[in-house]
Amino acid sequence: MEKTQVFDVEVSETGQAVVDDHLMINEDYYMPDEQIMEYYTASAFVWMYDSYAECIGVHIVNENDTDSEKAVEVFLDECPIGYIRRSQKAELIRLIQKGKIIRIVPLMGGGPYKQIKNGKVVSTEIRSYVKLKIIYDTFRKTDESRKLICV
Repeated sequence: MEKTQVFDVEVSETGQAVVDDHLMINEDYYMPDEQIMEYYTASAFVWMYDSYAECIGVHIVNENDTDSEKAVEVFLDECPIGYIRRSQKAELIRLIQKGKIIRIVPLMGGGPYKQIKNGKVVSTEIRSYVKLKIIYDTFRKTDESRKLICV
């Protein structure tokens, strides 16, 4: 059975530059307020950026050279951008080690946005973020050689 879970990525300072490079301008953000009110429903968000990612991946690593504690490092187009939040990492490590992951979908966003509130277009901004939507199969198993076997 397929299930979905979302994991938060704590993006590093150097990773933030990589994330910013993957945010594309949304032309609608620059429409005049009158057009935004005409084309969008109340409470709709019109983000300055739309995101895309060519390749996103995860890898289990030691948190540091002297520690046996594991972490889940996140890569965007082969560049390390950060780690899965500490409170969520154990579950993701379990899914990786058991070979249950089917697909990883990046959820990237943030930055300036406009929203219709009380009949006016209001501009706001939030810090950009990265989350990973992990789609996994609860019945998928691996053997000792780590090859996937379907049951």
